[in-house]
Amino acid sequence: MVARLAFVPLRRTLLLLVTVAGIAFWGWRFHNQPKLLSQCTTDFAAFYGGARLAGTPLTYSPEAVFAAQERAIGCHADYLVFIKPPFYAMLLWPLAQLPFETAIAIWRVLILLAFAVFVWLWPGNRLAHAAGCVWFLPAATSYNVGQDVAFVLAFTAIACVLARAGRPFLSGLLFGLCAIKFHLLVLLPLWIVHRRLWRVALGGAAVGVVFLALCFAGYGMAWPRLYWTALQDPRTHPYPWNLANLAGLFRSEWWIPCAVPVVFLCWYLIQTGKLELALAAALAGGTLLVPHNTVSDGVLFLPLLFWSRQSPLSWVRATATFTLTPFYRFLPPGTLQVLILVLLVAAAYQLRRRTAAGWNEAMLSSAPAPAGPAE
Repeated sequence: MVARLAFVPLRRTLLLLVTVAGIAFWGWRFHNQPKLLSQCTTDFAAFYGGARLAGTPLTYSPEAVFAAQERAIGCHADYLVFIKPPFYAMLLWPLAQLPFETAIAIWRVLILLAFAVFVWLWPGNRLAHAAGCVWFLPAATSYNVGQDVAFVLAFTAIACVLARAGRPFLSGLLFGLCAIKFHLLVLLPLWIVHRRLWRVALGGAAVGVVFLALCFAGYGMAWPRLYWTALQDPRTHPYPWNLANLAGLFRSEWWIPCAVPVVFLCWYLIQTGKLELALAAALAGGTLLVPHNTVSDGVLFLPLLFWSRQSPLSWVRATATFTLTPFYRFLPPGTLQVLILVLLVAAAYQLRRRTAAGWNEAMLSSAPAPAGPAE
């Protein structure tokens, strides 16, 4: 017992050192990047260019967005077209009025704050979560390219806290804000419907109405056509190996039939798991299933990874820990997706085993006591 208590401060010290080392490493790495990687090829450059043209049909003109980037940055990447919903451009318009370097600096600070909110609110060891976030490659990539997936992570963590506190409508409002990456939340309605969280759905719908009003206010009745045309642009899929989904794993149409068992697996976890695991399965499953994403969207695997880090099974903890390190990048492309699928299966196995153990205990407790010796 004494040895175990003595290990606690040592573990905290090691986690703190790992976190600080990660911050120092990525800080050095990002600081020494050329402008091409730190600005020109960032996803935020596309957000910025589209937001500069908010409220005009030119928002979805790649040439106009590229021209806006050239004026603001002096460069652009041909595959960084604006494919966000119209309300996104409207929301980002104030930030896009600032010089690009100022805007992206503010954006990256907001990304760090979003990760901090998630680390603080998600159940578990906060210092271990911080170390995991710092070294997880999708998290570092999302910061560097200015992706917005960290905001979805933070909104989900706050929504989870509000749901536990008996504030379903407010929880729904936070889930509604996740519409900035709505395509990654395809499994979230299963969680809402299964638990009959109608007030959560109402809160999400309220935010959806506001977002739709912004779309119509800025672009009129033409916005669905403009947006749909933008989504068909083949330049949005430049690097299949950079995906964090089943399509990136299989590199063929085989991912479509393989998506079916993944849906059933996540549905089982949503049905039988507690709140955090159910949400973790919905986020991880949605990220795997969506046809288009980037490695940055792998940030939504973090809740499942942190849940798995607390598993009673040592091999599950080891798998989750390995996934949180950069070392999986030395393995073949698609390794990240395979590891996440393994952890989803492991979570289902643990729930199944726990359910069976509970059923056996219930049967034993309800069995009649053995008769005593006859007198």
